[in-house]
Amino acid sequence: MAHPASELISADSHINEAPDLWEHRLPERLRERGPRLVRTDDGKDVWVADGINPSPLMWATNAAGQRRQGEAFDDHEMTIPREEMIRGSFDPDARLSDMDLDGLAAEVLYPGPLGGLGGGGGMGAIPDPELRAAAIRVYNDWLAEFCSAAPDRLIGLALIRIEEPDFAVAELQRVAGLGLRGAVVNAMPDTTGAEPIFSPAYEPLWSAAEECGLPLSLHIGHCRSLGPIASATQRTADAGSGNPLTSAGSNTGIAEMFFTMSCLDMAEPVSLLIFSGVLERHPRLQFVIAESGIGWIPFVLERMDYTFNRHRLWMKSGITEPPAEQFRRSFHATFQQDEQSGLLARHISGVDTLMWASDYPHTDSTWPYSRKVVDELFVEVPSEERAQICAGNARRLYRL
Repeated sequence: MAHPASELISADSHINEAPDLWEHRLPERLRERGPRLVRTDDGKDVWVADGINPSPLMWATNAAGQRRQGEAFDDHEMTIPREEMIRGSFDPDARLSDMDLDGLAAEVLYPGPLGGLGGGGGMGAIPDPELRAAAIRVYNDWLAEFCSAAPDRLIGLALIRIEEPDFAVAELQRVAGLGLRGAVVNAMPDTTGAEPIFSPAYEPLWSAAEECGLPLSLHIGHCRSLGPIASATQRTADAGSGNPLTSAGSNTGIAEMFFTMSCLDMAEPVSLLIFSGVLERHPRLQFVIAESGIGWIPFVLERMDYTFNRHRLWMKSGITEPPAEQFRRSFHATFQQDEQSGLLARHISGVDTLMWASDYPHTDSTWPYSRKVVDELFVEVPSEERAQICAGNARRLYRL
């Protein structure tokens, strides 16, 4: 066992859906319409399912962990064949070996691209309700089996689809029985046509999460700005898709801007959950902001408190507890590296709220050099606080 001050738990890593996952596990009558990985005439491997846009395997989310020491982050084609998927992203034995190589005690496992990173995309956009629900249940069952290879090290987060509150409640209660440790929900469900996150429609889900004791995660990529960005992307000469990443190389700055700024979108759902009173009505409810960084949090907390202290009377605010206090009680946030600003202001955010992550196997991943990255990043942080941020807070939140 590692010394507590040096123990590492990644609070935001990913698995990728196994290439043949749904073809073998969906009810037979649904398999031909369900998610499946096909090779197109031009040799690309693409996820398809009835009613959703084809999604090619992207290097950025499926194989970035294969980057060699000294290799440029962008030294690769955008798409990859299935043979280049890093095996640890879908095989538990290979995953545990990769974790050992990186010196990790445990990892919290978020979904891959077909899971929409927990947002409203991917298989969550399948229009047929029966097929959509079956695909989500198959994923959650497979994830539970994946984690059973090492339950104390592989911490799975389910997909529950907040846009359908009744289904979300039932699935949350079901996966709690499977041993999964939390769930991922779309931070901005109204962007998919559902009710906004402050809607009373989600009260049963908040109550169920409290009762089950499972944290709910809001992952980067659930962005209100994605719509306008997609529109701008479609207008560029070199990119006809709405995916900002397809504008790479167009000299528009869209892809770079999206990577830089999308984390700031998460300030919206955080503010809405606090100012709408959700967290006062559900004080045991826990949320995680994943992969959106932490440097922006101190400013947002101070700004929310300013609004509360100066303007709550004429605004007829419905909350009584200062927003920063609510945040420190009910939120955690993950980050990878290049977060000196967030660590310098860690006592404003709350040391208890911060959790380090490796983001394996995405382009942001610190694998397999996580220990070196952490040692450099935390050089000015006391060992007790480093232990909390790098492992202790995740152990407490996920009851490891």
